[in-house]
Amino acid sequence: MKSGDLRQRLGITQRMIQWWVDHRVIRPHSRSGQYVFDEDQAMIAAIVAELRLKKRFSLTKIRRLKIKPTAAEALADFLVTDSRNAIYCSEAELLPTLAAARRGCSVVSLRELRARLNGQPAKKRRAAA
Repeated sequence: MKSGDLRQRLGITQRMIQWWVDHRVIRPHSRSGQYVFDEDQAMIAAIVAELRLKKRFSLTKIRRLKIKPTAAEALADFLVTDSRNAIYCSEAELLPTLAAARRGCSVVSLRELRARLNGQPAKKRRAAA
């Protein structure tokens, strides 16, 4: 995926991508002067965007998390973080993981990020009755 496609799907700017690359938060391939993201790097960029823009994590905290999901972790439904640790879990493991946490946690839906990266519109959530 080219950086233009990634920017459009994640709602980020080229300057953000450049900053994250310069500070080694993400590491895309460079081809003809343009960044090219494989599937893993695109997912890492999506996680960084979510943590930075919606969860208000600093780049220092994000860098400390060392977000590099393995193949099995990349298939997880959620990323749970207390800003020190990153835990990948399924939907069934989410509540027990949150209950066991000793600190406040942020949750990132990897399912929604995968859908955004694949160009699918986000599913609308139903309002509680």
